[in-house]
Amino acid sequence: WYTHKRLRSAYRSLRTNSDWLFTYQEYGHLDLPNTTNSLEGLFSELKRQLHSHHGLNEYRKLRFIKDFLESKTLK
Repeated sequence: WYTHKRLRSAYRSLRTNSDWLFTYQEYGHLDLPNTTNSLEGLFSELKRQLHSHHGLNEYRKLRFIKDFLESKTLK
């Protein structure tokens, strides 16, 4: 019944998550990025890799994801 549902949703999101908005500034010594771009890039690469291996069963898919993430963290 709200006239501006998206505005209300954005306001509620800010109100709910305001405690975590600037966490990267509070922990400057950890060199946290201020965006999630690199994480989103990693997930899109993982999706592309999984798509090209679409015949894997659940066990092998989970093992593939585990190996993929471990290989990216070692770099």
